Amino acid sequence: MSSWSVGGRRLVLAALVAVAAAAFAIWRLDGFAMLGQEAVAVQRALQNWLARGVAGVRGGEPFALATLMGAAALYGLAHAAGPGHGKALMAAAAAGTRAGAGRLALIAVLGSLAQGLTAVLVVYGGLWLVGGARALAITRSDAAFAPAGHAMLALLGLWLLWRGGRALLRPAASHGCGAGCGHDHGPDPALARDADWRMALGLILATAARPCGGAMLTLALAWGAGAPVAGVLATLAMAAGTAVVTSGAAAAAAGARQAAAFAAGPGFARAAGLAQALVGVLAAALGAAGLAATL
Repeated sequence: MSSWSVGGRRLVLAALVAVAAAAFAIWRLDGFAMLGQEAVAVQRALQNWLARGVAGVRGGEPFALATLMGAAALYGLAHAAGPGHGKALMAAAAAGTRAGAGRLALIAVLGSLAQGLTAVLVVYGGLWLVGGARALAITRSDAAFAPAGHAMLALLGLWLLWRGGRALLRPAASHGCGAGCGHDHGPDPALARDADWRMALGLILATAARPCGGAMLTLALAWGAGAPVAGVLATLAMAAGTAVVTSGAAAAAAGARQAAAFAAGPGFARAAGLAQALVGVLAAALGAAGLAATL
């Protein structure tokens, strides 16, 4: 092994430790909670913009639709910046597969669009069935979909725990050569393979299982204003804003996993198994706690 490889791995490992220490310090200082509170406050302010935008579309004001879509995109950014199961799903997927940053980012984008489509189907379908009872349709649909999102996160956590435990229990291969022998010392492709279409579909469905409350509110207001198409366009803009954050989080998680693989070197297979198991336990616990709170 070259001195550059050893030095590079030590440098990457030191950077990962520094990032983890900074994240722990922010958590201890309630930094993440404060960020979530600020995101919620911004969302509430933007909800007024959304309501005014819908009213402007109804009144035929110039640029009202553009204003509505802009406010919706900003709402999507703020919504994704706060606590949510979408980022947890993508982080867990990054820890449990060898999928690259680009593929995970694409899955995150498709998940955000599917989430918006779910909101359209639920709200417009519900309003078509119940007529003018907008508040009833929104509250019931949101309450009904919340357990599904938490259950999906818990199931993904159990899957990661199973894969990580299998990697830890499998005996390590021993072929008597070092890092310079030319053999692949990376993670076992059978245990950390690229996300196939089934996993990608599962992640997209898991994200779509919990439609955004802001999107449902906008759709209901647009329906009441006689502008259902404007509601759909605003929902798509909101999904685009959400996708910016979730795809960035997915790419960052994939980059962190690749950096950890480089820093660990030949021992990454078992280290990856341990990481998968730990992330699985955390995801399953968060999903179970959320499920218990919503039932």
